[in-house]
Amino acid sequence: MSQTWSRFLVSAAFAMIVIASLSPPAVNARYIADGRWIASNTEPFRWKEGFVREPRDVLNTLKSNELTSFQTFRDGLQQGYGLDETLRSAGPFTVFAPTDRAFKRMATDDYQRLFSNQAETKKVMSYHIVFGLLKSQDLKATKLLNTMEGDQLKVYEYNGNLYVNDIMITICDVPCTNGVVHVIERVLIPAPSH
Repeated sequence: MSQTWSRFLVSAAFAMIVIASLSPPAVNARYIADGRWIASNTEPFRWKEGFVREPRDVLNTLKSNELTSFQTFRDGLQQGYGLDETLRSAGPFTVFAPTDRAFKRMATDDYQRLFSNQAETKKVMSYHIVFGLLKSQDLKATKLLNTMEGDQLKVYEYNGNLYVNDIMITICDVPCTNGVVHVIERVLIPAPSH
């Protein structure tokens, strides 16, 4: 093989590596704020070893440090005409809980509009709640879910991962005394009313 051809192949391979590192992965990835992509799949909830956990309702499960931070979602539930109290009741409920990172991804105007209007806050927060206990196996067999807000959520499985309205569920089946929580990395927004 000629030296020119060898240099060409090395240059082409290097260019492909650079381009691949700049492009987002096609599936199963999550963007991190500093510009990196990391693999992301729907993972079942696992108890942290060495901790004894008392059974908790949905709201107190969201307060737990066993998952991630849901402070913004909890604030929204409280501002949404007492949805936080609803999630302390008997249920059962299935909650698609957006993390604090999910709210940080919202456009500033959308975020401010959401939390400056109590009726809009209630609408969006209740769109994350479904009556009934629906674990991941149930979600795989269901296509549409009726939310507390009144609209429907589309649920499907793709490549072994679960999605709700095209948003990947990153942690599924977090047990609660009055339902189950599924963690999502985006905020679900219902269709605008006409």
